[in-house]
Amino acid sequence: MGTRDEAIRLTEAIREAVYGAEQAAEQAYQLLAAAKAQQVWEPMGYASFDVYVKTEFRVLRNTAWRRLTQALVSGEIAEAAKLDAPVILSQRQAMQLRPHLTLVKREIRDKSVGKTPRQRDAVVRHIVGRETRPAPRTSTPPGYKLCPYCEGTGYVPESMVVSAES
Repeated sequence: MGTRDEAIRLTEAIREAVYGAEQAAEQAYQLLAAAKAQQVWEPMGYASFDVYVKTEFRVLRNTAWRRLTQALVSGEIAEAAKLDAPVILSQRQAMQLRPHLTLVKREIRDKSVGKTPRQRDAVVRHIVGRETRPAPRTSTPPGYKLCPYCEGTGYVPESMVVSAES
């Protein structure tokens, strides 16, 4: 085990690498969206966008479409908030926002007026966070019980619950 300073340096290096990877992935998604919009597969002789993506990048159609949706939603939200960089969203967040993206963009645009870039970013994070929270469970799933160890926030199969009489 190294010193605290070495641990801090390694942690910072990891943080920078993770941030760099997120930025690179976001840039790739934006370029993928541009490739689709410009129909670059046609002059390259591919029959479709799907074939182009699968052949050139070894990415399956579903993955490409999820990433494309992620890039498009991210870009549109950044544009609504007048941010210089795309908003980093997970694929799950993008898929949840997509059906009501027009309303989300309108709210972001309205609440971003007169704000600094940092404040606009906070507006985006707040609205995206609110709109993409998992819905609270209203009932216990069949065959499960509330986990006795996680303060009621999780479920475990009934077969794993040890009764007090055992």
